[in-house]
Amino acid sequence: MPVPNYSAMDLALFSTVIACGARLRGWSLDIGVGGGLAAVQEVQCMRMKDGLYIAGNHNEHLAIADYLRAFGVSDHASLLSCVKHTYWLLNTAHGQRNADVGRGYVAAFSVQEQATLNYAAASLPLITPMSAADILTARTLVTTAVLPAGPLRSLAWFLRKFTGAAAIAGLNRPVATNFNLLNNYAGPNEVNLLNSGTTVHAELKLMRLLAQVHISNALRVTEGDVAVGGLKRACAYCGAWLGHFAPWMRAQYRLTVSLPAGDNRAVGGGAGTRPTGVGEGGFGNYVGALFNGAANDACADIAGHAGDAEW
Repeated sequence: MPVPNYSAMDLALFSTVIACGARLRGWSLDIGVGGGLAAVQEVQCMRMKDGLYIAGNHNEHLAIADYLRAFGVSDHASLLSCVKHTYWLLNTAHGQRNADVGRGYVAAFSVQEQATLNYAAASLPLITPMSAADILTARTLVTTAVLPAGPLRSLAWFLRKFTGAAAIAGLNRPVATNFNLLNNYAGPNEVNLLNSGTTVHAELKLMRLLAQVHISNALRVTEGDVAVGGLKRACAYCGAWLGHFAPWMRAQYRLTVSLPAGDNRAVGGGAGTRPTGVGEGGFGNYVGALFNGAANDACADIAGHAGDAEW
């Protein structure tokens, strides 16, 4: 299923549902085995050419990977199905969960997640509603004591883990799917997760990948733009960095970096470091400062090189 030309706001919506789903359960653990909330502060998603690229802060990609594997995500279509089922489980009213899903369970969007859902409300139609047949299938998988056959096994495990339903004989946690776990670009794939535990914030990890594919000539984005959106608005320091990175990409590669338009969400103070290791040594001091790996700040040192003859 081809990846559409998603806007940055669309990606903020997807990132928010993924972040909530990933943090709510211990997806690496079997059904009925512990599992408190996972530490997922941030998820950011980038649309680049015909693929989606997902990143988290710190080591949060590990929890995101477990969540995607638990559903069986392997491509764009299965990612949309994962988002659809997760949103339904979270959005079903507490008083309706026994009737609609087959059992009661505790799960809700956080204050930050709800704020982004409100901001990205215009993108909500991208999440396909569950049909009556979808709901009946899901409820059956949650309440059955008999192992389902075929492709419903992964969905059964996911739904039972999410709702706290009992384990049933022969139903094991999915261990591997075909989404692409990467650090540097390694070829086209519809769904990609950055395998990076650095202190670089999630959106800057994505920008590092964007720079890497262009500097190495691994990929040129011919559409003229990429979009980036996440659970949170870029913090003050990341916003400053992006304010210098985007003009360089536009000047160097005629590429526009699109962030969420009209973003009225709060801006955090920020921390973290600048990315590095993209081949920045072949450029001037401006690009060298962008990718120096130092603690990020208001980027006055980068601005000081804006007039250099060679970026």
